[in-house]
Parts: sequence; structure tokens; C-alpha cells
Amino acid sequence: MTRALALLVFTGETLFHLKEGAARAGKKPAKNIVVLADSLPDTDREFLLKIMTSVGISEEKMEIILQARLPEYDLSSLQQAKQLIVFGNFPELALPPEKYHLTTDNNRKTLRADTLSIIGLNRAGEKRNLWNALKEMFALS
Repeated sequence: MTRALALLVFTGETLFHLKEGAARAGKKPAKNIVVLADSLPDTDREFLLKIMTSVGISEEKMEIILQARLPEYDLSSLQQAKQLIVFGNFPELALPPEKYHLTTDNNRKTLRADTLSIIGLNRAGEKRNLWNALKEMFALS
């Protein structure tokens, strides 16, 4: 289409220039348990799987999303998760301010925690705090 024809056809219309991929809605988590992590080296992944197995959640039951991959997702779709567990800082999300405190909003339970690396160091009782919060999240006694 030439510029002259475009001006004739689209006179009076509002046009938007979208960057490539901007029109996509984004991925949606396929599972009800979503785990967000800032990064996940092998040692942290093993630690995460051990933690989740201790509360009866296998890797197949949860979707793990790394911070670097978060832009690929439709952030509003995270509202559909039944349980959202966040390890690290995600400024693009509206998260509860207090770590290791379970919040419930629209039938979704959200737990914010330190990074897996910090929890692994356990300098201020992070493992105990996480364990107590996960027991509450998954209704374990």
C-alpha cells in the first residue's frame, strides 16, 4: 500500500503502532499452584522440590516461572492460581508486604518469601518461617 492510498483509506482513523509481539495476550499458567522464583540454579531447584515435596506437592502439580520469563506471561492470569508462592522480589506484582505471612484474596492464597538462596542459608529462621507458612497454605497440621 502506498502512502497516498493509506492516507485516503485511513483518514480520520486512529492508528496505533504496536511493537512486534505487543498484541499477544501472553502465556497463562496451566496449573493451580504457581511458584515464582528470581532465579533457579540447580541447588536451589533441588531445594525447592524438596520443600514442596514435604508439603505433598510434586513438580508435576506446580508451574515454576522464573523472573526472566515473567514478561512472557499475562500477569492478570496469575490471579487464577489457587496458590501463588513467590521467592524473591517481583516489583511488577502487587504482593503482600510481609514475608512468610499467608494472605487470601479472591480464593487465592499468596505467600511471599525470601529468595531460595537466602532461605537455604537460614540465618534468621527462614526455613522455619517458610515451613509454618506452607503448612498453613496447604492445610497441614
